[in-house]
Amino acid sequence: MQEEDFAGSKLDHVIIEGPDGEYEEHDNMALVQITEVNADYWFVLREYSEQEIWMAKVNSNMEYIAMMADIDLEEV
Repeated sequence: MQEEDFAGSKLDHVIIEGPDGEYEEHDNMALVQITEVNADYWFVLREYSEQEIWMAKVNSNMEYIAMMADIDLEEV
């Protein structure tokens, strides 16, 4: 298991089964850390904040508008 295994939209919706058999559902998770211990993998996830989600949407919209207007954001 590597960080790439968590890439893309794989963490958009996460279902976690607890030791008691209960399930927790989470949306918009991010990988914080992954560690291998004795051939077992342990990983830490966190939920994105509302502000982080909002900023991602703003950036995506800005990149789309720049692309449609043929503006190179790297030069701005």
